[in-house]
Amino acid sequence: RHGRIAGGTVALLGMGKLGSRELTAGSDIDLILLYDHDADAEESDGDKPLAPSHYYSRLTQRLIAAVSAPTAEGVLYELDLRLRPSGNKGPVATHVDAFKKYQRQDAWTWEHMALARARAIGGDAELCREVEGEVAAVLALPRDPAKVMAEASEMRAMVDKEKPPRDPWDIKLIPGGLIDLEFIAQVALITGKIEAGRRATGTAEVLSRLAPDFASAQVRQELVDAYSLYLALTQMIRLCLTGAFERDDVPPGLSDLLLAVTDLPDFGVLEAHLKETSQKVRKDFHLLLRAKQP
Repeated sequence: RHGRIAGGTVALLGMGKLGSRELTAGSDIDLILLYDHDADAEESDGDKPLAPSHYYSRLTQRLIAAVSAPTAEGVLYELDLRLRPSGNKGPVATHVDAFKKYQRQDAWTWEHMALARARAIGGDAELCREVEGEVAAVLALPRDPAKVMAEASEMRAMVDKEKPPRDPWDIKLIPGGLIDLEFIAQVALITGKIEAGRRATGTAEVLSRLAPDFASAQVRQELVDAYSLYLALTQMIRLCLTGAFERDDVPPGLSDLLLAVTDLPDFGVLEAHLKETSQKVRKDFHLLLRAKQP
């Protein structure tokens, strides 16, 4: 009933673990919907015409409803659009020119860090190429590495304060956990501290390509091994549990599976290994992001 917008095209920009191809069971889907249309298109051509901004907002709302609607088998995915320009204060769909302007003029450091995992996942092929090119260009903009590192360190300290981990098994939030690894990878990427090659969005790949003048081979390997351990544990826990992991109430079958994916002999050894790994990562975080600040 609303018809079409002349020259209208859409590109879906995958963010977070969707963009980096690192989804685990139960992960939210982080998306930004970008659109373009003919310069003189003022409204759609249907019986009930809509202005382009309203039209694509409606389209986005339909997408959210389709993907996150409850079914007999549960919800397919929970969609999260908070990484769009201006977050919850901004429109749910963004014109590609507004996206470009925002990223170059108004985005904060944390938003460019989040953009490090962005990947066009669907939509009009030409618009997707345009968006991919713009993302790469924004990430390659000259930055003051010390300033980026200081701001990333401040953000991590704020997370430590406002969202403390529940226990040593809160792998995302523990000091030296997943967030530390993601911050290291994102800071390295937007400050040009990774080895040359195709643009990487995955945390594991970025960590494996940290530049020698940023991280030694030993540190690089420690970070890659830690990410592999965290991902294996997180994936298995999310496959087996719908709620939080409770250390004092671990189902026997889950204990066996966690030992199997880590190739360790017993749960005590696994916990010791997890603790040692997180301590190494936190040490490396300080070495790479805090020790290099003036």
